[in-house]
Amino acid sequence: MNFTEYFEWDSYCIGKYDPKYYSDHIVEVEQALVNDLTFNLMSEEDQTITRYMALGHDLLEDTDATIEEMKQYVPDIVIAGIVLLTKQPNEKYEDYIRRILICGDERVILVKKADMYDHIIKKKRTLTERLKNKYKPILPYLTRMKRWTANE
Repeated sequence: MNFTEYFEWDSYCIGKYDPKYYSDHIVEVEQALVNDLTFNLMSEEDQTITRYMALGHDLLEDTDATIEEMKQYVPDIVIAGIVLLTKQPNEKYEDYIRRILICGDERVILVKKADMYDHIIKKKRTLTERLKNKYKPILPYLTRMKRWTANE
C-alpha cells in the first residue's frame, strides 16, 4: 500500500462521507491513532492497515458504500476490519464492543479506542448523558483494565 493507494482510498472516503463529518470526525480518529503508543509500536504495514480502517470505520454504517466498491481501493484485511467496526442493525452496543474485543485484532481495537476518544474527549460539547452512560461501562474493556469472560 503506497501513497497513491492511500490518496485514492482517502478520496473515496471523502466522497462518501458528509464533508463536515469527514473533517470533524474521521480525520480526528486517524489523528488519535497517530498519538497512540501501541499504534507507534506496530510495524509500518500494520500502521497503514490501521489508518485505512480508521478512514473507513463508519462507511458501512453511515453511508451508501458497499464492500464491493471498497474492494477497488483496499485489500480484504482492511475491509474485514471495517466490517468488524460496523455495528449491525439491532445489535446491542455491549455485544458490538464484545465482538470487537473478542476478534483479537489489535488494529480494530485501536480504531475503536480512537473513535471513542474522539467522541469523549474531542467532542466533549456534544457528549450527552445518554452517550456517557453508553460509553462508561465499555471503557474498562477497551483500555484493557478489564477482560471479557465467557460468562459476560
